[in-house]
Amino acid sequence: MKKNLLFSVLLMSTACSASQFSVATEVTPANCTEGVGGSITVKVEGGEEPYTVNVEGQEPQMGDGPDFLFSNLEGDVDYVVDVTDSTSPNPKRSSEDVEVPLSDLSFELDKFFPDCEKDTLATVVVTVKDGALPFKVEVTDQDPQEGTALQRVFTFPNLPAGDYVVKVTDDDDCMRVDGSVEIPGSLDFTTTIVPENCEVGEKGTITVNVEGGIPPYKVEVEGQDTQSENAPSFVFANLDAGSYDVRVTDSNTDSESCEVTTTAVVPFSDLAFNVQVKPQCSEENGIIIVTVSGGVQPYKVEVTGQEPQEGPGDEPFIFPNLAAGKFEVTITDSEGCSRKTEVEVVLNDLEAKVEETPASFAENVGGTITVEVKGGKAPYTVRIESAEAVETETSDGPVFKFEGLDANTYTVTVTDSSECTSVNSATVLSDNDILNFTIVK
Repeated sequence: MKKNLLFSVLLMSTACSASQFSVATEVTPANCTEGVGGSITVKVEGGEEPYTVNVEGQEPQMGDGPDFLFSNLEGDVDYVVDVTDSTSPNPKRSSEDVEVPLSDLSFELDKFFPDCEKDTLATVVVTVKDGALPFKVEVTDQDPQEGTALQRVFTFPNLPAGDYVVKVTDDDDCMRVDGSVEIPGSLDFTTTIVPENCEVGEKGTITVNVEGGIPPYKVEVEGQDTQSENAPSFVFANLDAGSYDVRVTDSNTDSESCEVTTTAVVPFSDLAFNVQVKPQCSEENGIIIVTVSGGVQPYKVEVTGQEPQEGPGDEPFIFPNLAAGKFEVTITDSEGCSRKTEVEVVLNDLEAKVEETPASFAENVGGTITVEVKGGKAPYTVRIESAEAVETETSDGPVFKFEGLDANTYTVTVTDSSECTSVNSATVLSDNDILNFTIVK
């Protein structure tokens, strides 16, 4: 701190052995450190210890000293400082008015670029508004600058992008610090595109994300209203598919503002999908098969209650082992476009009733198997198979009749168009078998 010698009193005793008695003060202005009160330090020498020190409006202090600190004092106020030693019978005394000033030190920052080329270094200008001249200004990683008696403007050129601390100290040793000075990089921007029809029937969107430069920014998209603000993101919605010129201008304070342009293309999303549902033929064996086309690979497919699947879509996405019920199917491509629908896995009620007519050797007539199909989904395929023969018939049914069959045991399999099956066994007897059965009986 700079010492402000406001008064010094020298009292000499007539006795040769008496020591000199002197009092001096050092003052720190209020708000010297922003928001902190001022202080008076009273320095006492000579005389007889202990000393009694009074500062107007403060609690008295007594001790051998030599320093007595009175802090948290209001600024722009005069205080009476009174000091008494312990000389007997006539104590030595000093009294004087001491002013605690109020520091009004402050500064402003300007950040600008000499030109608008990529990776250009920036310049910071520090303007000190108030405080006691001269000033010392420090910026992170830069040489400190000591000002002249009247200098209030300090320039720090060639600063790369980054975060900086700026510190200003005046002649009273008062200090102000700005610890969050960000030097942005050169002006640039990116665009995020949402295609038209990304959500069915919805228009496209261009989001402009600005980086670097000096805000506020002016953002223009061809055919749209200009947007100007400090925020780094600007959204232009309700766009038809097509090409749009995009221009971003910042507020560089040196000569002209910087400007960056590009062309953004809003595509039309042709994302589509097909869902095939196979019913639950037995306990929890329903299947949902999803085929995706269009959009931008890869895809993500979600089915209610199932683990999502991701992939390029070269093969269908299959979700097996499903119980009967309703499921929401959602597909999303890499652009964030999506489609959804609701499907139902039904419980297949396929069943078959099988009747046999025996073969007759006497009349040289083969046996018959008649299959009556109920439920399921037509068309049906009915297959009868023995060790010696296989016959198959496909139609909407519901009745299938297989004639001229040899006496034998047959497996009867009915498959509907959902690939659910019903399996039964049928035995075609001969008249000899019936005769033997009657005789044995």
